[in-house]
Amino acid sequence: MKSPNPFSPGFSAPPSAFFGRTDYLDRVRSSLGDRLDPNRCFFVEGTRGSGKTVLLHQLGTMTRERGWFALTMNSLHATAELLEVLSEEFGVHQTLRASLKPTLTIPGLGNASVGEVRAETKGDHATPLLTTTVTRALRKKSRWKGLFIGIDEGQRLDEHDAVEICSAFQEARSQGLPMVLVIAGLPGTHERIGAFPNCTFVKRAPRMVLEPFSVDETLGALASLFAKVPEIELTQDALFELGHFTQGHPYLVQLVGYHLYEVVDRAHAEELAGSKGRVRPTENEIRAAEALAYELYRENILKPVVDPLGAKTIAYLAALAETMDEDGVMANDASVAKAIGKQGTRQTAEYRRSLIDKCLLEDLGRGKLGFVIPYIPRYLRERAETMRVVDRTGKWKREM
Repeated sequence: MKSPNPFSPGFSAPPSAFFGRTDYLDRVRSSLGDRLDPNRCFFVEGTRGSGKTVLLHQLGTMTRERGWFALTMNSLHATAELLEVLSEEFGVHQTLRASLKPTLTIPGLGNASVGEVRAETKGDHATPLLTTTVTRALRKKSRWKGLFIGIDEGQRLDEHDAVEICSAFQEARSQGLPMVLVIAGLPGTHERIGAFPNCTFVKRAPRMVLEPFSVDETLGALASLFAKVPEIELTQDALFELGHFTQGHPYLVQLVGYHLYEVVDRAHAEELAGSKGRVRPTENEIRAAEALAYELYRENILKPVVDPLGAKTIAYLAALAETMDEDGVMANDASVAKAIGKQGTRQTAEYRRSLIDKCLLEDLGRGKLGFVIPYIPRYLRERAETMRVVDRTGKWKREM
């Protein structure tokens, strides 16, 4: 196929096109023009594959187009990276002085000082200079209107880096300097970071909770991406089938589109070799693409989300799934409580609340619940079937 595959299901690589989330883009955009806007720190929250990294990169692109210096980075060694990049871009170099007084331990005599060593080094991630670097950079005349910092994988941000970044943001804000901070992470990350010193404001920061795409957003994303591949002709029924399979999950949109392109390319190589080759995917080809997409989705999303949960929590989810109706609505009834050894629904409240906080369940009101992440019930059934024939050591169970 001459046209390249427009879908990019990798976690690290941003997709070729951005869809939805326009309200969140507008919220950050409005804060750029108002120096006194109290909401210049935002928290992007969502489960794996919900599009946190994509939104973060899009926010960076948007702010850069408006004349801001935009830096998006992973949370690992974030302070060190910020010091290095800001120093290079704004010409703000910090000289650090460290004093070391080594001691020698002599058995039976105790400790003895062996003198003093003084060292002078450039910026290091272990030093508390980010606040000074940020404020000096923002006060220095440059071509940039302000500073945008986006931190991805916020759940991995260690306390030292979190305190450094939050302190720098607080100081910049107190001086009226133009800085926007956006942190993206899994559910509950804002509470963890907000518990660190100088970071309590993160708990109050506006949260951008990434929910599944709407039907129109899902179909629009698929249609616009496949429009870049004129060799593939999708009927409305095929488009709707693909959209229904994804359930609006951004990662599934990328996965199923990517695999349908690959399936069609392999199955119709000769037809597509011509300059005007054009094919319409068959139902079997669509099913094959969905199967391949689910396999990767199961390994990259469902397993990491479900398997670490405790045995009783998984049993609670499995029991809930048994009550699901055709609309995907579940009831937290007595049968669910009984499945995990509880006497009534009140005793299951801790499980219910924990799973809602983790964005695995959605409270639909009146005791009704729904799964946020697609295909959890299917994975639970597959998991239960595997556990039926394989023991905990990975060996086959003996048939009695």
